[in-house]
Amino acid sequence: AERLQLALDTSAGDMQMLVTTLVARTEDGASRTTEATKRALDNTRFWLIGISLLSLVVAIFIVWFFVIRYIIARLREVNNAMLAVASGNLDVKLPPTGPDELGDMSRALAVFRDNRESTYGSVYIATAGDMRMLSQRLAKQALLGTLAEGEAGRRAAMDAVAGIQEFEAALVELERSPLSTPDIRAG
Repeated sequence: AERLQLALDTSAGDMQMLVTTLVARTEDGASRTTEATKRALDNTRFWLIGISLLSLVVAIFIVWFFVIRYIIARLREVNNAMLAVASGNLDVKLPPTGPDELGDMSRALAVFRDNRESTYGSVYIATAGDMRMLSQRLAKQALLGTLAEGEAGRRAAMDAVAGIQEFEAALVELERSPLSTPDIRAG
């Protein structure tokens, strides 16, 4: 029985040593796994921050490319066309229209230009006709004045001829140059 007791004590001691060794190995393995996990998390955090910064830079580039290069460029084009039409250049090439607000502005500018062009034509026709009619009237008055009044009539006729020449020069100038913005007045 003593031997059996001794064998049991030895087996219990060996078993305890095995359990202690096994626990130590498990704790060591768990500690190494914890460290590896911690390094992996730090590495992942680094990559996440890097990807986030890269995404931010790409987003800023896309916004810059789209807004600055597309929208602002189109706004400048519409603005330049508006200024040209407002200064009397009715032959300016208008920016292309699209399905957005800038396209709406281009279409409105085309209507404005077409209306201004037809208004210009009407003003020119009315002004040219008035100047010719007045020129003919002055010529008749000069001829009648010369026949009826002698020297005084001759001077009046000369003044009338000078007036006719001024009207003819103004008519030629009107035919040569486009109507500018300050020349259109609200009636």
